[in-house]
Amino acid sequence: MRGAAQSHLMRCLDGNCYVVKFPNNPQGIDVLANEFLGGRIAELLGLSVSPGAVVYVDLELVSLSEEMYIEKLPDKIPCQAGLCFGSRFPIDLSNGLGVNYPNLVPTSHALVHDILPDKFLGDVENVAEFLGMLVFDLWTRNTGGRQVVFVRKEPQLPYRAQMIDQGFCFRGYIENFNALRSTYNRWRVYENVRSIDAFEPWLTLVEQTDEEVLATAAEGIPNGWYTDNDALRNLLDQLYAQRNKVRESLFSLRNLRRDLSLLTRSSVAQNVQCVSTVYGRTGDASDACWPRQKGILLVARRERNLPSLVCLPCPLAFSGRTPTPKHTRIELRSDSRAYDAKYPLSANRGIAHFYPGGRR
Repeated sequence: MRGAAQSHLMRCLDGNCYVVKFPNNPQGIDVLANEFLGGRIAELLGLSVSPGAVVYVDLELVSLSEEMYIEKLPDKIPCQAGLCFGSRFPIDLSNGLGVNYPNLVPTSHALVHDILPDKFLGDVENVAEFLGMLVFDLWTRNTGGRQVVFVRKEPQLPYRAQMIDQGFCFRGYIENFNALRSTYNRWRVYENVRSIDAFEPWLTLVEQTDEEVLATAAEGIPNGWYTDNDALRNLLDQLYAQRNKVRESLFSLRNLRRDLSLLTRSSVAQNVQCVSTVYGRTGDASDACWPRQKGILLVARRERNLPSLVCLPCPLAFSGRTPTPKHTRIELRSDSRAYDAKYPLSANRGIAHFYPGGRR
């Protein structure tokens, strides 16, 4: 399967299919322990996560399966048999052979994606859980970014997000950690945050977690998955000490993203008014078709604490269109002297997604 760990999709004796990671995967054997413990903690917080299990892979199966290898260029080495970590696949591929997991989706109706367009993210059934996932990732110091899959039981039903890949959780305790590395790369899932209360009940659950609960979550991790006998004990101590610092990490993350958060479509629509010279009417910014509109958009500040939004006419080249239409370039300037040309237009990168072709 895709991914740096080079996992394999395997059917086990319980009739379920698992995405299996092997001890000799390129990311290291600690990934298996991180997956196991991270999944247990996510379940304690009530988050939607793929159930994990310790999977035994027989040496004979590896020797008889030519495709079971790990590619470490320029060599290909067999997958290491023994105790591996398996993440249960959300689709029922077992044809009814002993399946008892209620969240499995029938194959004939299943839709699973690892990414959705932004316009569908707001309709995800449990989109609020992305805030809980962020609390979890900041607590466990996940350096790999949040990864999810979107599962839909029926074509007419909404998608549901499910957490996957906790392999890089806890690595932030031994490496330089930046809170931005724990986020999901589609910031629209965070657009409804208005206060720290949006992260409840997960934030309180983390702060109220005791040492006994963490020790219980770590039970069952094979000894061979930790090279140091004291590594697990030290990690649990760090988790317990870090639980009261997650709130501080959230405020730190807010400060890092303060300028960019005002550049999302919804934030602009809520805080500014837009006057279109083409349509000759006033409306919200979301009503104006920004990427395709011709002419100049006049944007006025509605609130004093907002940065100045300055609109300038500029030609944008679109492939396949003749002649090239003129569009509006919208710049964010936090200085009150926004019209002074000597101050840089620092927000071009932040609004590049409004226009095809990258930075303008």
